[in-house]
Amino acid sequence: MSDAATPTPPTPPAPPAEPAPVPTYEDRLPPWQRSVNRFAENWIFAFMIAMAIRHFGVEAFRIPTASMEPMLYGDPAFLRSDHVIVDKLTVRFRPVRRWDVTVFQFPHPEIENRGEPQSALRYDDQRRDNLLTRPLMYRNFVKRAVVVPGDVFYLANGDLFLGDAQGGFAIARKPEAIQEALWQEIYCHDAQPGYVPWRKGDASLAADGARLAIAPAGGDVTFAQSLRNLYIKPGIVWVQGPRGAGEQVNVAMTRPLFTLSDGRTGNIWDLDQWTVTRLTSADIDKPTQGKDLNAYMRERVGDLRIRAEIAAIDGPVSLRLSEGAAQVIAFELTPTGWSLSVTTPAGSEVRASGAASLAGHRVALASIDDQLVLTIDGAEQHRSDLAAVDPDAQPSAIAWTGTGTLALAALAIDRDVHYCANGFLADESERLKRVEAEIRNAERSLDDSSSKFRAEGSGGPSDKVQRTQVTRDGLDALSADRRHLVNVRASMPTRTTVKQGAAIGQSPETAITAPADAYLLLGDNSPLSWDSRNWGWVPGANLRGRVVCRARTRWWGKFPLPFGDWSVVR
Repeated sequence: MSDAATPTPPTPPAPPAEPAPVPTYEDRLPPWQRSVNRFAENWIFAFMIAMAIRHFGVEAFRIPTASMEPMLYGDPAFLRSDHVIVDKLTVRFRPVRRWDVTVFQFPHPEIENRGEPQSALRYDDQRRDNLLTRPLMYRNFVKRAVVVPGDVFYLANGDLFLGDAQGGFAIARKPEAIQEALWQEIYCHDAQPGYVPWRKGDASLAADGARLAIAPAGGDVTFAQSLRNLYIKPGIVWVQGPRGAGEQVNVAMTRPLFTLSDGRTGNIWDLDQWTVTRLTSADIDKPTQGKDLNAYMRERVGDLRIRAEIAAIDGPVSLRLSEGAAQVIAFELTPTGWSLSVTTPAGSEVRASGAASLAGHRVALASIDDQLVLTIDGAEQHRSDLAAVDPDAQPSAIAWTGTGTLALAALAIDRDVHYCANGFLADESERLKRVEAEIRNAERSLDDSSSKFRAEGSGGPSDKVQRTQVTRDGLDALSADRRHLVNVRASMPTRTTVKQGAAIGQSPETAITAPADAYLLLGDNSPLSWDSRNWGWVPGANLRGRVVCRARTRWWGKFPLPFGDWSVVR
């Protein structure tokens, strides 16, 4: 028997060939167009992400006006204004808090007229805006949130007072970090060589570079610089004296001395002797406010801080910070210790003392928000309450007295933000009468022009048409002023009834209650700030976000480095 042959298995059929892929629309395009499409897709996606971040997260703004100086520099010029980063995300989850620097949309409707903002309401309260031809402006402002919804408040002595549950009022104090950022230096020894604003009488006073040696010899060495609510950005201003022509001078708050071409010398702090005028009003919220600083910055300030490094002490010397006859703060230094006392018409009280010499230590004495604060080497040593004092009625004064000798280094004086009495804080009843009289005159002039047009036919001369339009524009502006003078006060009910245009919100009797979802926002540069004192509440819906940091141009001589200086905004 023979072996049978093993059959060979059949070869499997070859798999069917894969069908050729159908070319897509993108594949049928030429290579250059595919590259363009991919480029456009990437940039459209990036643009959408950027818009989402800008709308919901953070956004950059430029500061055009000086209302928040010196915290934020404002200027129409790009390189001379600060740029800020605004956190728009946090405010969606927590409300704006007191003292936050906030960007918001102006709360009253406006249109643009000849390049300038104008009220969208006509003199007869009809709307002037039109979606196509005259769209609304949406101006953004930046101010500090001072009053939040539900507050009962008034502003006096440059400070904010808030109502409590018992019906009383207490001053609203700022957090330490914000307060430190808000101190404005008004004097720094050796910032301007030759400027030593101390009246010495029979005392001895010797300046040696950054050091100042004081020997009162039983008398007083008094600070001679005016303590007013003056702020000037370092740079050029116009000064005019009682005689002779005015000139441009380059000054700063700590470099106030100037010399004119005719040899006259002056000091910008001497507002009784010199008229100080800004060169432009383009960086003011409301340019019609004017450029004359004397008209807005004459209020006296009372929140002050004196700081220095004590180089040497020989015998008793006392720093005296007096607030008129209301109270005197005395900080006495000796080679073996120190003491801090307050004297009022009711008597004298020692508040704190120490048994160690302060020679070689940095000391700061402050009267701030009705409190006395002493810090040594940056650490707080004492804090106690003071009586509220009106600095205009009881002007502050600084002096050194004693029989010893004191050597100081880095001597400087600062002041706090001082909210001045304008807008609803001032009695504007007379201004309201003038505005209403001007409105009546403008209305009569407009009626006379209309009668002449009717008499002459439909096509009047172009100059008459122009004059009529100017009259209407002026009437609209006057009516906007009247609305601010009347409606702002009408939206702020007080405890007692006051006459139309009278001052409100400046005493416990005229305290104001903030409505729900309404904020009062004020500028740090209070005299030049057009803010809630003038146009009232800002609704919560208008708040855009909180400023977290700012970028400023750094200059090397005449050469700028944009965004070269960054800092956190408090």
